[in-house]
Amino acid sequence: MDRSKGWIAAFVLLGMFVFAAKSAAEPPPPGPSRTQPNVEMSIPQPPPGPGAETTAPQPEPQPQPQSTIAPTPSGDVKPPLATGADPPPLRPASKTEPGSNGAAHRPLPEPPLEPSSSGTTTYTLIALLLGIGIGAVACQFYLSWRLRVVERGIAKALRLERITVAEVANEILELQTDFVEEIKKRETEHSRQTKELSTRLAVLDSQRGSRPALGPDQTRSAAAIACVDDALNAMGAPDTRTVDEAIGLHPALESTKTFLEELQKGPTTDFAAKLLTGLERGQLDHALSTASLLDTYFADRPAFRHARVAYRALESLLLALLHNHGVQVIRPSILSVISAADIPSGQSGDRRNVRNVQTIRQTAARVARSLEPSEFLIVDCPAPGWMSSGPIGRRQPHIAIFETSSWT
Repeated sequence: MDRSKGWIAAFVLLGMFVFAAKSAAEPPPPGPSRTQPNVEMSIPQPPPGPGAETTAPQPEPQPQPQSTIAPTPSGDVKPPLATGADPPPLRPASKTEPGSNGAAHRPLPEPPLEPSSSGTTTYTLIALLLGIGIGAVACQFYLSWRLRVVERGIAKALRLERITVAEVANEILELQTDFVEEIKKRETEHSRQTKELSTRLAVLDSQRGSRPALGPDQTRSAAAIACVDDALNAMGAPDTRTVDEAIGLHPALESTKTFLEELQKGPTTDFAAKLLTGLERGQLDHALSTASLLDTYFADRPAFRHARVAYRALESLLLALLHNHGVQVIRPSILSVISAADIPSGQSGDRRNVRNVQTIRQTAARVARSLEPSEFLIVDCPAPGWMSSGPIGRRQPHIAIFETSSWT
C-alpha cells in the first residue's frame, strides 16, 4: 500500500511539472506595443531682459528642392493637393523650432532596444521542470528497488518466501508470541524433568544406602567388565577387524562380558563358586589366552596397541581373582619348542583357527624352519591349564602345534 502511494505521488508530481512546462511554453496573448511615441516636452524659456536681443540658434541651411508650396498663415507647410503625386516625408521637429507658446520643444529620449530572451527562458524552464519530474520518478524507482532488496533480506532472515514491509510488524509479533509460548512450554517440561530426576535420585540414594558396599571380588570383576568394553571399542581398526573375523574376537568378548555381569548380580557368598564353575566350563579361556597371542604376533603393529592393552588389563584382573581363590593358571609360551613326549594327549589342535591369519602363519613357518625332526612348535594356547587345591583340581593346558602339511 505504501509503495502504491509513492508511485501515485511520483506520477502526480511528474504530471504537474509537465502541465507547468506546457503552460510556460504557450506564447503570451497580444497586447499594446511597448514602443513609446516620440513625445515632445515643452521647456519654457525665460523672458528676455531689457535691451537683450532675442536670438535663436538657426539651423544649418539645407538645400531644399524647388517647390511651389506656399506657407499658410499659421506657418505650417501643407503638401500640395495635386493628385497623382506622393506626399513628402514628414520632418521631425527640431530642438530649436519654436512652438506656438514661444517655448522650445525637446523630444524625450527613446529607450534602447534590447534583444528579446523570452524564448530562451521558456525552454530553460521547460527543461528544468522536466528534469525535476524525471528525477522524482527515478528516485521513486530507486527507493522501490531498495525496498524490494530490504524485503528480500527480511524474508531470508525470517525463513519466508516473501514478505512486505507492512507485514514485518505482524510477523515479529507472531514470532514473539511463538517464542514466549515455546519458552513457557520448555519451562514446564524442564520443571517436570527436574521433578522426575529428583525422584529417581531419591530412589537411588535409598537403594545405595540399603545396598552393602562392594567387596574386593566385585570391584575387580566390575573393572574387568570395563576392560572388556575397551577391547570391544578397539575392534574398529581395519587390521584388528581382519583378525577379529578370522578367529572370532568380538563374539568371545561378548560372552566373557555376560559371564562377568552374572557374577556381579549374585550375592557375595556365591561369587567364588560361580567364578570357579565358569573357569571349568571354559568361559574365561578367551580372556586368559588372547593377550599372549596378540603380544607375540602383533607387538609391532600400532593398530593393535589399544586392543593389546585392554586384553592385558583384563587378563591381570582375572588372574588376581583366581589367585585369591587358590587357583594358579598354567600357560606355555607361544612359539616355544617342546618334544613329542611333552605334548599332552588330546590337548593339541588349532581350536581358534589361527592359521587362517596370514601374519601368524608366516611367523610360525619362519620359526619352524630351524626345528629338529623330534621338536614341535607351540603356535597358540587357546585354553590355559590350572592347578588348585580346591574342588576343581587341575587341568592341562590346550595347545596348538605347528604342522607343516596344514600350515604351509
